[in-house]
Amino acid sequence: MEFFRGFSIELYSNLHHLIRSASLDESSIVGSYEDIYKSLFQQPSMVRTMDWLKDVSLAIIRRLENRRNRHRNLISQVIEYVEKHLAEPHSLKTISYEFDISAPYLGKLFTEDTGDTFANWLNRKRIQKAIELMKTTDLSVKDIAGRIGYSNPNYFYKIFKKYEGINPGEYQAGIPGRS
Repeated sequence: MEFFRGFSIELYSNLHHLIRSASLDESSIVGSYEDIYKSLFQQPSMVRTMDWLKDVSLAIIRRLENRRNRHRNLISQVIEYVEKHLAEPHSLKTISYEFDISAPYLGKLFTEDTGDTFANWLNRKRIQKAIELMKTTDLSVKDIAGRIGYSNPNYFYKIFKKYEGINPGEYQAGIPGRS
């Protein structure tokens, strides 16, 4: 029995550490300190104690999943917003202000969810839109740059070349039916 008590304490200690490191509200998961003591040491059987530890574990998992889903929803909203307003100037700072969240935290969530930094994702999205416009319109490269959010055409040229390996004028000239 003493071994089981030690095991239960060790297991709860790990759960406690997980709760704290994830910044979860411990009292809403396990109750008060007194509740923890009763649940660990005053259950009628070892099976009931293990059931309680399992329930705590599942509550932690549910909270973490809910948080992750909220974050994914937020990042989906950010992506949708930026795609609709692609021509506007964007940075993590401006977007974080729009969504009432800190810029560093938004950057962390964005990278976790997309696997890419916000700036890199935004540049890729803009270059994809530029290519689409080159293929479907007769706009000049300078006009395309403005339509996708680059107020400085020279910067657009630099970014385009970085992602596509050639400058936008060469790319546009290589599109069939274009001169």
